[in-house]
Amino acid sequence: QLHVSLVVAAGFAVNVFVLTPRINFYRDRDLDGDAAAKRIFGLLHLASVAIFIAQLAGSLTIVGIFLYAPV
Repeated sequence: QLHVSLVVAAGFAVNVFVLTPRINFYRDRDLDGDAAAKRIFGLLHLASVAIFIAQLAGSLTIVGIFLYAPV
């Protein structure tokens, strides 16, 4: 469970410190009419959502292990 928790924490750090600033930058450029920025924004946003879904799955797995593990 520790490994899954560390991966979830790493995913959070990547999202907050790497992806979110870049997503915001490219979103602003997209709103200014930059077509290339729109594509990059979409890819970065997709990566962010994929990380979130992986974090959710990992967290639910850990909760399930604790709830349904034999005592």
